[in-house]
Amino acid sequence: MPQLKHPIPRLQELSLSAFEAKVADPEMQIPHIIEGAIQHWPAFEEARAWKKPGYLMRKTLSGRRLVPVEIGRSYTDAGWGQKILTFRGFMSEYMLEPDSPTAAEPRTSGHSTSDETHTENPSSAAKKDQKGYLAQHDLFAQIPSLRSDIAIPDYCYTSPVAPTSNLSNVKAVKELDEPLLNAWFGPAGTISPLHTDPYHNILAQVVGYKYVRLYAPGETGKMYPRGMEGDGIDMSNTSCVDLDVAMGVWNEISCWEEEDEVGGGHADGHADGEEDADLEKLHPAFRTARYIEGVLGPGECLYVPVGWWHYVRSLTPSFSVSFWWN
Repeated sequence: MPQLKHPIPRLQELSLSAFEAKVADPEMQIPHIIEGAIQHWPAFEEARAWKKPGYLMRKTLSGRRLVPVEIGRSYTDAGWGQKILTFRGFMSEYMLEPDSPTAAEPRTSGHSTSDETHTENPSSAAKKDQKGYLAQHDLFAQIPSLRSDIAIPDYCYTSPVAPTSNLSNVKAVKELDEPLLNAWFGPAGTISPLHTDPYHNILAQVVGYKYVRLYAPGETGKMYPRGMEGDGIDMSNTSCVDLDVAMGVWNEISCWEEEDEVGGGHADGHADGEEDADLEKLHPAFRTARYIEGVLGPGECLYVPVGWWHYVRSLTPSFSVSFWWN
């Protein structure tokens, strides 16, 4: 597991009024892991548990539903792509044991039931050749019966005041009538690289564990935003820095022990010398950027204020839901 040097603050069962007070003050708009806010969701109940692949199969017409899947470690990597798969195909290829006799049989440990997903350590997850990630997808509009297994947190109906920080890298967006919901479902080792979002976010963890690192808007100059790509796509909300490589080069910012083989990007196929030298030459200030970090577990949610840079890595097979609002 990651060794946390600068933990994200944790709050127990944060009331709506207390949350409103925080987002009403720009100086109090900082990330928090909130415990005890979503345990009442049916998605945690035995009969409707999302940790059971068999239940998810039943909700997707025995896996026949089509879903968009991101292929590759991260959308910033060469060779990254997308394809449409049946839900069963996605589960069989990326989530379940390859020798499972049926598509509904997951990876299991000695103490798990036949329906429960097995949690892998980061080292073994990182050694898999290819990742498939059902990422940032409105699965709940597609499958309304899954939508009834969750509830929009009351926090998402607050009206945060505008932050005082300069959010030059955050695109202007229209005011939302309702929060935007997205599913994030994939195996251990899937990554969302360092980026910002134009909305406030509650990231709710339903299955598995995720490591999250965040940098405040004031650190933007040390994030080295990408800017406009050659194909005309604006990537100014994404950092040029590969955090996995950076953690391998600069041990003082790494959350991994050497034996984890996750930091440094080496387990993900990155070259050592050339990319390490590029990091020192092109992005030296990143080393001194201040950050906070944490591990998000089942039943917990993370508040990410608008404009905060964040990196997310699945430590185990994981199912999360994000709620964007403004």
